[in-house]
Amino acid sequence: MKGILPMLPDRGFGPYEALNPYRLWWAVVLIAGLSLCGHLAIRWTGPSRGIFWTGLLGGLASSTAATLALARRCRKDPAILRAASSGILAASAMMFLRMTALVLLLQPALWSSMGAAMVVGAATLLGASFLRLPSEAQSEATTPATDAGDVFDLSTALGFGLLLGVLALLTRAAQQWMGDAGLYALSLLSGLLDVDAILLTVMHMNGQGALPTQAATIAAGLAVVANMTMKTLLSWLIGGTALGWRVTFGFAAAMTAAALTAFMVSKA
Repeated sequence: MKGILPMLPDRGFGPYEALNPYRLWWAVVLIAGLSLCGHLAIRWTGPSRGIFWTGLLGGLASSTAATLALARRCRKDPAILRAASSGILAASAMMFLRMTALVLLLQPALWSSMGAAMVVGAATLLGASFLRLPSEAQSEATTPATDAGDVFDLSTALGFGLLLGVLALLTRAAQQWMGDAGLYALSLLSGLLDVDAILLTVMHMNGQGALPTQAATIAAGLAVVANMTMKTLLSWLIGGTALGWRVTFGFAAAMTAAALTAFMVSKA
C-alpha cells in the first residue's frame, strides 16, 4: 500500500480542490497500520489475556466495534460484566490515544488546542478501566469476544479512503453553504460511527488554512461526543442496564475531565 504514495500527486483536485490523492492515501495507510497493529497484538496476547486486552487492543482498530462485540458477549454471559465494562472503557481510551497519534503525525499545529484534552481523556478512561478489572481467575476464564483479530483487509482500507474523500467534499460544501454550523452538524453525524475520518478531514482543512484551529477543535470534539454517545447506547441497549451504568459513569468522568482540560487550555 505504501509503495503507491510516491506515484500520487500532492495537490487538490475536484470541487473546492478538496481531494488530495497523496494525503488521502497516506491517511489510509496510517489507519490501516494502526488497525493491523491492534489485530496482531490481540493474536499475540492470546485468549488467556482475557476480555480486558481484547478491548484495549481492539480499540486500536475500532472502539465502536469492540464495544458492540463486548456488549453482545456480556448479554450472553452476565458473569463477565466487570471484564466487559473494563474492556469497553479501555477500547475508548485507545481511541483517544489513536487520535493523539494522528494529530502528532499529521497536524502537530493542533496539538496545543487538542492534545492535552485527548491525553487526559485517555488517562481517565484507563484509570476507570483498571478499577473495573476482574480478578486474575476471572480473566483467565474469559476469552476474547470481538472479531478484532480478523485481518484489516484491503477492501476495508479502500472503504475508509472512500469515506474520507466523501467527507472531504461534504465538509467543504457544508462549510460554504451553512458556515461552521454545517461543519459541526456533519461532525456529529459522522462521529456516530467513526472519529478518524472527520478528524483527518478537519486536520487537512486546518493545514490548508481553510479551517481555523478553534473550529477544527470544536468539530473534532463534537465527533468524539457523538461517538461516545453511540457506544453508551450500545452498552445500554445490547449489554443491559448493569453494563450501561458502568460504561456511562466511566465515559462521563472522561468527557468531563477532557472538557475541563480543554477549557483551561483555552484560557491559558
